[in-house]
Amino acid sequence: GNELEGVSVFKSPDRKVGQSRETDVYGYDDERLVIKVPKTGTKVVDSVNTAMSEIRNYEAARELIASLIKANGGRSGVAVKQTAVIHDPKDDRGVSYSRVQEWYQDAKPLAEMGVEILKLPRQSLIDLRSIFTANLQIYREKGAFLDLVGSTTSKRSKPSKIVKHLFPIFYSENIVIDKDDVPRLIDLGSLNNINTDNLATK
Repeated sequence: GNELEGVSVFKSPDRKVGQSRETDVYGYDDERLVIKVPKTGTKVVDSVNTAMSEIRNYEAARELIASLIKANGGRSGVAVKQTAVIHDPKDDRGVSYSRVQEWYQDAKPLAEMGVEILKLPRQSLIDLRSIFTANLQIYREKGAFLDLVGSTTSKRSKPSKIVKHLFPIFYSENIVIDKDDVPRLIDLGSLNNINTDNLATK
């Protein structure tokens, strides 16, 4: 295989298309796929079993929010499916894995759209409302939530982070609008229990 940031992959991607604090995102033009690769020193777990458990938890969270989005009038496909690839560990640091998903090449995150969001077609606004309604339902029913805002590489003050999480419709990096004006929840993490430590910002 080829080397990509120290991770063995089947085929070299065409280019780097984005990044967050923990991942670098690479695109495959012909396949219209992106792979989210953990940066060196991040997203390492102690075993393949732990990685498999995290991957299953992610998929369960995606299936839950997808069903709630649909129940609230949103279109299917708004919550984007991902496939995980577990990497063969090269040392004793542990196991890491990447995520592969469809690439919406001309999409814009909500964080870049500003008031243009309000000009979206009616069904697109219903899709967006269904995402936020679903997350509130999960909070009420399970005492948990999904990170709809996401992370960026930019440094922000704590008050700024709080504002971002209070108004995800204007700050989300995890929700994009594709070229057909369809909202796509491209990353959602796992369900975060509200009682878990270290969740002050959220």
